[in-house]
Amino acid sequence: MGKLDLSYAITVFIRALFRDFAVFSGRVGRREFWHVFAVAAVIAVLAWMPGLVSRPLGAAALFVCAGLLFVIASAGVRRMHDLSLSGVWFFAPGINIYLATRRGRVGPNRFGPDPQGHRIDAFA
Repeated sequence: MGKLDLSYAITVFIRALFRDFAVFSGRVGRREFWHVFAVAAVIAVLAWMPGLVSRPLGAAALFVCAGLLFVIASAGVRRMHDLSLSGVWFFAPGINIYLATRRGRVGPNRFGPDPQGHRIDAFA
């Protein structure tokens, strides 16, 4: 997989937050999914910290984290699509982490084109 590229991670997260927030169709690769997950986890931890000392800030943190869960769910469903699986598999505890680490299907599948840009040519 490789190391975490912070600028790439933030760029991918911002795109996931504003453009792909409620997109549950299509595919997303491992790298993009884990970068979105990592940035969302850091933001969630930072959002909860002030909530430890103040209830109003805790309530605000709850809304922030709920939005982050939605972003992660959207990316997770598309990650399962990259494996040619139903997005429902993302909501299966335990197995979802294992599946999210698996390499996606090469070439297009029923959920869309390969996010890595690979093509399978019949006459290659």
